Amino acid sequence: TWGGEEKSVTEQRKIIVPVQTLGKSVEKPFPGVLEWTVNYYPPYHMEQGVYLQDTLGAGMDLRRNPNGELVLTAPSMAVYRAKLAPDGSLERDGEALNLEDPDSEVKVTATAPDAGGPTVLKFEMTDPNRFYQFVYQTEVDNTQATAGQTMGNEVKLVGDDRLASVSAKSETTLDSSDVAASSGSNA
Repeated sequence: TWGGEEKSVTEQRKIIVPVQTLGKSVEKPFPGVLEWTVNYYPPYHMEQGVYLQDTLGAGMDLRRNPNGELVLTAPSMAVYRAKLAPDGSLERDGEALNLEDPDSEVKVTATAPDAGGPTVLKFEMTDPNRFYQFVYQTEVDNTQATAGQTMGNEVKLVGDDRLASVSAKSETTLDSSDVAASSGSNA
């Protein structure tokens, strides 16, 4: 109080946190298994029909069930809603989405690779203006990969002509334990 009157002061500050549209990283949870994490930050109002496309190079296999269908459960494949943390990074907001639900807000498909060719993984979002974290594992195909080889892939945001080229790459170098034997399925 000042002179018997209560005074209050309000201050507003604009904080700008640099944000990238896509971020990608890779880890090796087990020999022969690569776990890819893609963080999706929509940069502005995205049009319907925008999707992520990840082209996996030869020597990396997505996990499939005995019928040849993509395994859509963690740890093989998981999609989380995300929120922006104060430092500008993404953090998971809840449990993984049920990707096996036909009405899931994210649909995941993958083309089967031609002999030795790439696999194209596609994430279609009902609401491309929401933050997401995509986590999926690939297994090293020891018939195509060698120790010392660099494995990498690139994810691209596709479907909005206003975007120049939005993509993120990540790579890792295989060691002898990654190609010694196939990992089997840790799904």
